[in-house]
Amino acid sequence: MLKFLPLILLLFPFFIACNKYQYSTISSSQLEKNEINELVFENDSLKLVYNFMGSDLGPNIFIENKLQEPVYIDWRESALIVNGHTYSYAPIEVNLHGNVAGSAFAGKPSTIDYISPRGTLNKTPMVLSQYYSNTIPRARLLKTRYTAGGISYPVKTAIFTEATSPLRLRSFIPIWWAPQTVIR
Repeated sequence: MLKFLPLILLLFPFFIACNKYQYSTISSSQLEKNEINELVFENDSLKLVYNFMGSDLGPNIFIENKLQEPVYIDWRESALIVNGHTYSYAPIEVNLHGNVAGSAFAGKPSTIDYISPRGTLNKTPMVLSQYYSNTIPRARLLKTRYTAGGISYPVKTAIFTEATSPLRLRSFIPIWWAPQTVIR
């Protein structure tokens, strides 16, 4: 066994260097993309930016309140719809006795976020990768080359239209505001 150890140590890097990676881009017919490919919704009151980058696919949601009054987001009423299946953005909290914590308790529920006037919120309420599995048919994959840092790599690509995409996402985030009562 000891005489094979140098051979095993020599070949070991080749086995651990064979990693598979998947790079996907997301587009929308309803939202614009910014310079770093994030999906953006913006009006005179709010700016929402969806970022699906990273190994867990996010989504990281950035919300900017452009109003002079606070806004509130109830994550319990918010959801990401993935291929027709609804997944709540709200965290599920379970105590040791198995009771689900939520709005039944006195005080402000932990599922509601407050954004101050002219303030921002950055939140990753869930991990999409646990709900999405890659189901790209092998027949759709085309062999090509990708060049990065002056090095060319063989890769497989697939391009989809809105009608043929294996991943369909919708997001629902109710945001409300109430004028502040000022007592003088």
